[in-house]
Amino acid sequence: MRLRRDTIDPNVRGTYLCTSICVRGAGLLAGDHDGARVDRRGWLEKRLAVLAGIFAVDINTFTIEETAMHLVVSNRPDITATWTPEEVARRWLRYLPPTIGRTGRKREVTDADIRALVEDDTALEACRKRLSSISELHKALKEPLAKLVNRLERTRGHFWGQRFRCLPALDECARLMAMVATDLRPVRSGAADRPERCRHAAIRHRIDARRTAVARLSRAAGARRWIRSGPLTDGFRFPQEPTPSFLAPIERTPDGRGLLAHHTLDAYLAIVDAASRLHRGPGAASASIPATLDPILQRSGMDCALLTMLLSPAQKWIGSVLGGRDACTREATRLGCREVKSALKFEPP
Repeated sequence: MRLRRDTIDPNVRGTYLCTSICVRGAGLLAGDHDGARVDRRGWLEKRLAVLAGIFAVDINTFTIEETAMHLVVSNRPDITATWTPEEVARRWLRYLPPTIGRTGRKREVTDADIRALVEDDTALEACRKRLSSISELHKALKEPLAKLVNRLERTRGHFWGQRFRCLPALDECARLMAMVATDLRPVRSGAADRPERCRHAAIRHRIDARRTAVARLSRAAGARRWIRSGPLTDGFRFPQEPTPSFLAPIERTPDGRGLLAHHTLDAYLAIVDAASRLHRGPGAASASIPATLDPILQRSGMDCALLTMLLSPAQKWIGSVLGGRDACTREATRLGCREVKSALKFEPP
């Protein structure tokens, strides 16, 4: 088993598929516990939105099921390197506010608290590093819910079965697969019959944001021509991608945000919509990705037949990384080992 320090390089930007499973695989995130006093999945979703505004970690997509939480995230040490000491201190104290004595009660952050952290160079650099840490993000996201549930249920013990499983996505094909597979989890499990009805999932937020943007454009002069010409087609492009504030955009932006260099929002949604048909409806068993998406998929080094195969129920993602042969070879060279095993059993065309 690879050590966490070998999986995630804190000094280099990377994209990772992270999975956190409830202890014993139980449905502890369902809404029928503790008298429904806490909507556990809704709580995680709101907490993730708050943390996205504090950490230098891009939230590319997520899905929160009853038994597990799946995130596709990118650490951004390049962003924390540009923050001033005051910015680092303010963000850190938003994440972990000071407390009153031994009571544990949080108090308001003062200018004196910020100055004290800024003047401590060692502590400040440690905070800067942890604010782009994927492990720290998971701790900040999962630990408070575990403590809250234990307090409400008057019990003790583990809520999460382990820290989290982490698979690096080494190339664009792997990043696209990680995104699509995560967004389709509610459809594959039968919790939703189509992407726009997936609860506690990033794909629903993206679709809702797109609908709002389309409605806004339809009220603008001359916009109807664009609306008619291609919703969910590769040729349609918004003046600015409609993205929920706590999610990273799909298309790579000049400032480095966004995961996919060759896909617009509508192109990605078209891929997700077509892939969802492999898991819904009476013809799901014999369905396939339409060949019309081949030109879009080929930009990421795959085709419709390959995507259909990778998303089939028979495909088991067993390995330590996600990526093609060349990407795995480079990763093995970085780690100083003979080879690394990809969870995706394919060789891109």
